[in-house]
Amino acid sequence: MHFDLDNGYVVEIAFVPYGLPDDHAWRGLYDDRLIAVSATEGSLWMTLFTAEDQRCAGAATFAADALAVRCDTIMIGLPFRRRRLASRLYDLAGSLFEASVVPGALLSADAIAFWRARLAKNAEADPC
Repeated sequence: MHFDLDNGYVVEIAFVPYGLPDDHAWRGLYDDRLIAVSATEGSLWMTLFTAEDQRCAGAATFAADALAVRCDTIMIGLPFRRRRLASRLYDLAGSLFEASVVPGALLSADAIAFWRARLAKNAEADPC
């Protein structure tokens, strides 16, 4: 799948179903056995590119189980940070799985800062 983020970026997404056979050809690119969070409902592997020149701007892996969607990994290149790209990927993953993305159990310092800002923004947007 390809999605235009309407701000100069395009994201390429592969959905990997749970239980992909060990000898499946996708294992070389999308090995869901490497995902640390539960992925019993499948995983999304996203690669973010600039629309103009197709430079890689980042990548993310999201996984879902019966309870939630979580980000396993996300990396946004230094020149592309502070542009709400991570938030856009989180929102896109939530819409594709039709569920909100929640924080995982193990968070880096950057992830903690991201979630504090994201949760504060969501609290301001929906005070109820």
